[in-house]
Amino acid sequence: MAKRGRPRKDGQPRTRTPEEMSDDDLEFLVAMDRWKRENHVRFPTVLQYMEVLLSLGYRKGGEHD
Repeated sequence: MAKRGRPRKDGQPRTRTPEEMSDDDLEFLVAMDRWKRENHVRFPTVLQYMEVLLSLGYRKGGEHD
């Protein structure tokens, strides 16, 4: 599991580097980037993010097939 950073002084959370991300984190980022390019959408809605998560097999409760 990736280490969590402390919030910055301005109150914003610290951004993790790719080296700090899990395989699942990176898989989601790649899938989301691909989805945005294929659908010509720069700023997806929450429902569109959910669409990508579901396409990767994520389900409520964290159950894995």
